Amino acid sequence: MLRQQTGIVVALGEAERTRCRFRELLIREAVDIIRAGVGRTGLSEYLSVAQAFHR
Repeated sequence: MLRQQTGIVVALGEAERTRCRFRELLIREAVDIIRAGVGRTGLSEYLSVAQAFHR
């Protein structure tokens, strides 16, 4: 993984839509910052992602 190999902070998620996908990225430690887009994800799902994965 890029993040582990380089130490670079990775932010992504603009193209993702569901909590499940964000969870997978975080569990795999593939990202440091989730950039869920309200327009793509929807406000309710966006808020549930923020609540579920806030660290």
